[in-house]
Amino acid sequence: MDTTQIRCPSGLTGRIRKLLGRDFHALLIDKPEEATPDQMADLAAAIWVETLDPGPYRLEGAGAPMFRSDVLIGDRQSALIKSRIFTDGGKKPNRIQCPGCGGWFADVFDYGELRYRVWPDGDAAAPTGDALAMKPHEARKRFAAGEPCSTQMADGAVIHWNLLTGSLLSGSIRDYAMQFGSSIYSETAARVQEIEGLDLSEIKDPAERRSAIFDRVTEYPDPEFWKLWEDIQDHECGPETDMLKQCPITGCGHRFGYQTDTMGFIVPALPMRSMRLRAGTQTQRI
Repeated sequence: MDTTQIRCPSGLTGRIRKLLGRDFHALLIDKPEEATPDQMADLAAAIWVETLDPGPYRLEGAGAPMFRSDVLIGDRQSALIKSRIFTDGGKKPNRIQCPGCGGWFADVFDYGELRYRVWPDGDAAAPTGDALAMKPHEARKRFAAGEPCSTQMADGAVIHWNLLTGSLLSGSIRDYAMQFGSSIYSETAARVQEIEGLDLSEIKDPAERRSAIFDRVTEYPDPEFWKLWEDIQDHECGPETDMLKQCPITGCGHRFGYQTDTMGFIVPALPMRSMRLRAGTQTQRI
């Protein structure tokens, strides 16, 4: 079997195989226009052949990590991107509509051009004097220890939240979306494990507990909420999935999203979902 070695953004390293026809069949047989998070997790597990370095994960042996539950979405996306590149070069012809003039132009999305927010190795020394650069070190340390990350809000409250894993995407984020609708606000609330000063000990009903957390998170003024969201993104590792493209008609530049952990990654005709790290984030090719 033809395989190649990859390193995921968290430090997880292993060997993957190429995407096969049966992989696509498993995705398309039930929902030809949509793939669930669990299906994409199963695809990542299917192409994962051998673990060479578990990175921050606690794995036994050289088998596939638990892509449905324990693995960070950034690692899962990266493994799928690398398999796409390994399979067919990762260059995807596309037609893009300019948001400025409304015109359409042809372009090629090259997954090999993507850059990644990478966590440092476990024994790497944390930088001093650069708060943004220190966050990946903090995130790796806390994730490896099974602890949440934390953000202190302007009112002094500390919000403890979880990094994005398969179990969070298929569990809490799905539950919040079903109860409140799918938005960046419900997704952020779904990550919250605890808010200091918010007593949840007497709330036994899961829906009521979600309501208490959602109400607390969304009662912050919008600029304060976005500071929380940016802090969460600063800690995450994974691909920066949109890229600047120039309209040949007007010459103006716009950012367009690459498909990674969605069905559009497999089927070119489907729409893209964009995810971008904020300015100042250090990224690299891996």
